[in-house]
Amino acid sequence: MPFDLCNATATFQRLMAQALTRETKEYGNLVMCYVDNVAIRKPTLEDLIDWLDEVFGCMKRAGLKCKPSKCEILRDLINYLGRMMDRPDPEAKEAVLTSQAPRTDTQLMSFLGFNNYRREFIK
Repeated sequence: MPFDLCNATATFQRLMAQALTRETKEYGNLVMCYVDNVAIRKPTLEDLIDWLDEVFGCMKRAGLKCKPSKCEILRDLINYLGRMMDRPDPEAKEAVLTSQAPRTDTQLMSFLGFNNYRREFIK
């Protein structure tokens, strides 16, 4: 699909969501997909291999292919869409700790949005 078409990204995202519907419903946020980025996290190697087999099978049935040089498998830490999986990003933590107090409505909205995106790590 040519990505210069106006709705190509949304169409591809819908295809990926449909291809991985069963996995995302069954495993929740342990299988995440954004356009052509799929992240799978699992604590044990055996479970991860089973899930990879399922996800690759779903993608194959949907007529999708993976480029091996772009796949990263068996990584301890993954930065996925600007977030570290399972733990706070040290750079984001530093940004919050060194930020100035918001002084305008726009700065306050930016600060709240930044922290809302990472709310699961805030005590």
